[in-house]
Amino acid sequence: MRNHWVSYYKWLQQGKWSWPGLMRQFVRLALRVVKPEVGYLVIDDTFDPADFEGS
Repeated sequence: MRNHWVSYYKWLQQGKWSWPGLMRQFVRLALRVVKPEVGYLVIDDTFDPADFEGS
């Protein structure tokens, strides 16, 4: 089990992932599990990369 967590932290530290990609996969997973008849999209600027560029 220790190797699993080590791999996870290395993946996070090496930066070979992106917030949009992570969110896209999360939405795909959620839609598979829940299978809603109607979907709602809420856009929030919390994870907007443009906010971080000027900081």
